[in-house]
Amino acid sequence: MNIEVKFNIGQEVYHVRPEDTKVWKDCQVCQGTATVEIENLGTIDCPAKCAGGKRFDHTNRKWHVIGTFVIQCIEIQLLEQKEGIRYRAHYSNYGYGGSGEHHLFATKGEAEEWCKQANKEPMGDDVYHGKDVFLKG
Repeated sequence: MNIEVKFNIGQEVYHVRPEDTKVWKDCQVCQGTATVEIENLGTIDCPAKCAGGKRFDHTNRKWHVIGTFVIQCIEIQLLEQKEGIRYRAHYSNYGYGGSGEHHLFATKGEAEEWCKQANKEPMGDDVYHGKDVFLKG
């Protein structure tokens, strides 16, 4: 069996990762006040149990280059349907970790271009709904 890898041990590559930001909107039940006025009862806490008048709406996901990565180990996992290749290394800016090859790039320019394209993906104005963006690297 011969499995081709994109990178080699000792090679420095650029790693991309998403940064997620939760977006909250005013609760539709209490209109953002966290309380509701009920006739003959007065003011009560919002029955929707919102977070201080806010409800989670969606997550904005933005990809960016997090730094360089010198590959120290290559792990290959063979599955029935596909193969998985994961690289492990010491990051230039925050210790040991790992990544699949779809988030690693040979040059900073390639990594930045991938992020630019991933951040343009039509996900409802950059709305993240629980699926990773995998573009051909």
